[in-house]
Amino acid sequence: MLLSVYRFLTSYLVEALLKLHVRRRLKKGKEDSVRYLERYGIATIKRPPGPLIWFHAASVGESLSILSLIELLNKLYPTLYFLITTSTVSSAKLIAQRLPKKAFHQFSPLDAKRWVQRFLTHWKPSLALWIESELWPNLILETTAQKINLILLNARLSDRSYQRWLWLKSFIKPLLKCFALCISPSPEQASRLKFLGASNVTTIGNLKFSAKPLSYRKNDLKVLQTKIKDRPVWLAASTHPSEEIFIAEAHSFIRQSYPELLTIILPRHPERGNEIIETLNKKFKVARRSIGELPSNDTDIYLCDTLGETGLFYRLITIVFVGGSLVPIGGHNLIEPALLNSVILHGPHTHKSRELVTLFQTHQASIEIQNALQLAAKVTELLKNPPLCQKFSEAAFEVASAQNKTLEQVITVLSPYLDEIGKQS
Repeated sequence: MLLSVYRFLTSYLVEALLKLHVRRRLKKGKEDSVRYLERYGIATIKRPPGPLIWFHAASVGESLSILSLIELLNKLYPTLYFLITTSTVSSAKLIAQRLPKKAFHQFSPLDAKRWVQRFLTHWKPSLALWIESELWPNLILETTAQKINLILLNARLSDRSYQRWLWLKSFIKPLLKCFALCISPSPEQASRLKFLGASNVTTIGNLKFSAKPLSYRKNDLKVLQTKIKDRPVWLAASTHPSEEIFIAEAHSFIRQSYPELLTIILPRHPERGNEIIETLNKKFKVARRSIGELPSNDTDIYLCDTLGETGLFYRLITIVFVGGSLVPIGGHNLIEPALLNSVILHGPHTHKSRELVTLFQTHQASIEIQNALQLAAKVTELLKNPPLCQKFSEAAFEVASAQNKTLEQVITVLSPYLDEIGKQS
């Protein structure tokens, strides 16, 4: 019943509201001013001839996790093309820098029925591979209606999402039934999906373990190393609103033991730079990377409000706090810093990746802190104890690198669908 109501409302009635929504997001810089028509299902590039696989990911982390898979598919199935859709400007910019050959990006259409149909009519994908739990009803139902096999990779539901869907089981069940296959990262996640209605679920490791280490520019690393020299330094990455206040508080505590301390902040959303500067400038000397500044000897905090430089700072700095975890966001990817030998700290709010965090903690490969005071104490301890840093960084690297067979297992499970496409080309 609820699904039918949703389908009716999104046939025509919500289009005007969604266009208004896009205009508001354009003013805030949250939509691409050149390519926003893609959100209405209007393609801005031609479809290449031949079989095409459509990858859909919600945002940055999910989209980066599929690049290694696409590179391998390029080698194994050279006739294929690859369409990647995401919904955020930041993911589009990062994907553009790292697109494998024969792959291209479009923004995903908003879930209005006619826009979805327009999108599918243009692209005519041979196979649809979606990442994690991006479950838009019209996208799912219209894809299935066109007899396109739909597969969910890294299929998972956070604790909160699962509890919500338990109340709306009649809504999600017919959607999950549309997936020809759900590839889940753990038995617990597989069990959740089956209970909610998925009919064909298999368990393989987390696809994010197969991602390559984040890229960087060697010259930028040399310049920063020259500027920082031997100063004690730590990094707060992927921070969200309010977390910068905690980071600044921790900086003040750590500076009591290390007066020359440099704290580097890499916000999850670089467009928040002005807001963060306004908060920090009241008490600290701040340098800002987005306007070309570098840290000087008297810089307290270096704000790196730029895009695509996470790999640079994970290589530059050993002690890394991963944000979205001191506030109830749910945490972010621990695998990326682990692959670059970081000592990983995070807060208690990691519900979006609870199983991954549990894996790291079981192997003593990450450190959980509860507040700014604990964060300061732990960073101070690590700065004083290089052997302890080495112990945690080696453990994190071992956890991340031990899971690297996931990609081959995914290819094996997908091969019947891929071989069928190959016969059609």
